[in-house]
Amino acid sequence: MNELFNGFSQILLDQTSDGIVLTDQNGLILQANRAFANFHACNAADLIGKPMWSVLPSEQQEKARAQFFEIFSSWESGASFETIIPSKGESSILLETTLYFSEPVGERTKMLALVRDITEKRNKQRRQILQSEMDALRTQFEQLLKAQKQVEKELRDSQAELRKSQQLFESIAKNFPSGAINVLDRAYRIVFADGEEYRKQNFDPSTLIGQSIDALFPNKDLALAKARYDKVFQGETQHFEFENFGMFYENLAVPLPDENGNIHQILTVTLNITERIEREKQIKRFEEQLKLVIKNAPIVLWAVDKEGRFTLSEGKGLEKLGFAPGDAVGFSAFELYSFNKTFIEMLHKALAGESVEFE
Repeated sequence: MNELFNGFSQILLDQTSDGIVLTDQNGLILQANRAFANFHACNAADLIGKPMWSVLPSEQQEKARAQFFEIFSSWESGASFETIIPSKGESSILLETTLYFSEPVGERTKMLALVRDITEKRNKQRRQILQSEMDALRTQFEQLLKAQKQVEKELRDSQAELRKSQQLFESIAKNFPSGAINVLDRAYRIVFADGEEYRKQNFDPSTLIGQSIDALFPNKDLALAKARYDKVFQGETQHFEFENFGMFYENLAVPLPDENGNIHQILTVTLNITERIEREKQIKRFEEQLKLVIKNAPIVLWAVDKEGRFTLSEGKGLEKLGFAPGDAVGFSAFELYSFNKTFIEMLHKALAGESVEFE
């Protein structure tokens, strides 16, 4: 009966794809099935009585021997480990070995090892991991691609808005009335120029691009302009007037800091104020002529503020009153003419907004 059982046991051992090997406490193989022998490219019957590590390449045997005795004397039943053995061609086989003991530590006489080829299993796991990594990379790539498209859209939108802003600025500068708008760099070169004033002078402002501000200012005002612009590059706002070819201009210069606060360019706005200057000269000439007439006419012309203090006192008629032109300025009319009740009464009415006339 035992022989029959042992016969069936051997048949089962040889039919399984897992390697099975039984060793004694000295590591000698007592029994091995066909699968175990096939793993090591040998015959099962030839393994009986040989050390278990003898199936390994010679350079691995000593290490395997020491490991066997360590495992036999200390490992628990059911423990497992993995080993790689050479195979035909350039490939190798990954084996998982699970150990079983029927006796406790210290009393062991045999060890049963179940050896399973897990090469395909591990490769499948690696393929799954690789596939997961590839899927993750693909997801990241798709996200990056989506983000890139969004950035490109935002960039296009930003560029479109920038073009609109540039077009608006250029339109404002081109149609800036009675003046010009210029942008200068630190070398006093003109990087932008436009405005109606250039066209009124039959001048193409685009020809100024890249030129020095020498083209904008006469020699007598060039040093003043550079000194003022130096302060603008230091962060100040500057305002000054100059004359060029009989025309008078008012110039306002402000810094153009970049996103880091550094000033590499400045903006200048120039207005033609010739008409204003001419009007001011005409008014001044008229005032001078009027003063001359009043000074020599036999009249007295005076003005007072709301407090009754003289702000103007002119006319040749002042001589008869014992005053010279301008002597009464700053004095109170109420005090100087306190003796004349009619004058005081009429002065109050005039300060109240009435028109009065008296002798």
